[in-house]
Amino acid sequence: MSRNTVHFANHLSQDVHIFVSPNKDWVFADFLVDVGTLFIDGYGAVKATKDLWKILRTMKFISDQVSAGLTFTEFFKGVSLKVKPGQVRKIYSTSTSNPLKYLSPSGWAAIFNGKDVTLTVVTDDFQKSVQFNTNSDHSWIAITDEVVRAKYGTLNQEYPKRGRHAWRQTIPEHGNYKGNDTLPADGILGWDQNLASKNGLYELLMQSDGNLVIYDFFRKPLWASNTDGKGGNKLVMQSDGNLVIYKKDNKPIWASNTDGKGGNKLVMQSDGNLVIYKKDNKPI
Repeated sequence: MSRNTVHFANHLSQDVHIFVSPNKDWVFADFLVDVGTLFIDGYGAVKATKDLWKILRTMKFISDQVSAGLTFTEFFKGVSLKVKPGQVRKIYSTSTSNPLKYLSPSGWAAIFNGKDVTLTVVTDDFQKSVQFNTNSDHSWIAITDEVVRAKYGTLNQEYPKRGRHAWRQTIPEHGNYKGNDTLPADGILGWDQNLASKNGLYELLMQSDGNLVIYDFFRKPLWASNTDGKGGNKLVMQSDGNLVIYKKDNKPIWASNTDGKGGNKLVMQSDGNLVIYKKDNKPI
């Protein structure tokens, strides 16, 4: 495979749609002059890649019109690249023209310049989505539960040890989200794995930068372990009641210091509180 080229393989039974941008803060209006700033009633301006991610996490705005009579789903599919089931497609390359029709090849090269790019990936039914940064030499594969790295030099061989990003299930408008809100004793959250409150409004995310963060619905951080850059690899709800972040070498870098207090499970609650409970369901 050529350098500074990203391919995407689809191992699902439905199409996936991929929006490629320089970063999550990329503002459409800076370059997409014929689109400008989009607006959704009840949400506000849709002007950056990170706004796409906020909307994709709820069905509330999916069917709303955003511009020129387009619904959000129609808009997203219109500015994204479609990869059909079983297909492998080049979604980014510094040596070819921009896959997004709004940018000229020269403009594309000037913006990206061979650096990391942000991928926003959505299934055709809009029930699953994920957004992450990727090196411009890496390629990815959509599978049932996540998007994983392809083994270097291949396009269809899964290599999750090198990179994986779990799908985020779309949150229904009326709050009957079925995501997992509980980490039991001896349970582990790895990179980019999460707990989500039952009402879908709060998320505990073990980030790939090693930081453990609670986010609200609009992706605003409410609390963090402040362990980014320290090599955190996983969060463990230990059977001794202690909640611990470990590095790859199993050395701890953060702990709740609740060992010996009878903690049995960790719950991301619908009120935004993250609570360790004992077997009798009493908080510690």
